[in-house]
Amino acid sequence: MFKWCVRAGREFQMVLKLASEDPKAVLDIIGGVIVSAVEVGLDRALASLELLNDSHLEVSQAKDLLHSILHDVVDDFGPSGLYGRRRGSLLASIEGEQSEIRRIGVTSLVVAIVPFVGVVSLLGILPIKACEERIQSYKNRIYNMESLHRSSKRALEEARQVVKDGIELQLDEDIRHLTVLKAKIDEAHLARTFLKSKNPDIRALFIPVLGKLRVQCQSFVEWHGSME
Repeated sequence: MFKWCVRAGREFQMVLKLASEDPKAVLDIIGGVIVSAVEVGLDRALASLELLNDSHLEVSQAKDLLHSILHDVVDDFGPSGLYGRRRGSLLASIEGEQSEIRRIGVTSLVVAIVPFVGVVSLLGILPIKACEERIQSYKNRIYNMESLHRSSKRALEEARQVVKDGIELQLDEDIRHLTVLKAKIDEAHLARTFLKSKNPDIRALFIPVLGKLRVQCQSFVEWHGSME
């Protein structure tokens, strides 16, 4: 569409310049060429809009899919989710180990009044150390799950934001500019009937319509260039 606007804009500018001197004669000579250029532009605008709308639909579906996956991730790490239940089980295991440490501590304190305190203390320290190692292992597993949750959630949120604020907004802008351009092409396409009139004054009515289309072509080229 950009290339058509560049080429057609130059052609229209030339026609408008010549028409400023003798619009009736100019249109008699090259009216058919201008109509052909307008028809090509209309075909390309329709094809481009169809492609953009299809792309917009796919982007919207991708955004919805990311939102659905994000929702599933949040659910998975919730109390009823797969990782949520595993986390709950690990927390329960930690609590069980802590209870065991307290029990061993109380037992050691009670038996400490008897001889062989050193042996009893050693027998208490070793099981406590084993409990503490298991607790640390459970905590590490919980930390890894929570890290996975945070990184997955962040990645999905960032991807959805890129789609929403980047790709989708750009497509919206592309569609908006192309829709405005197509409207001017439509006007020129409808106004081509003026050129079929035997009355030169009626044929000359096509000139201002062509002027508006040229201005819109120029605007489209400038906008497209600013996006590169």
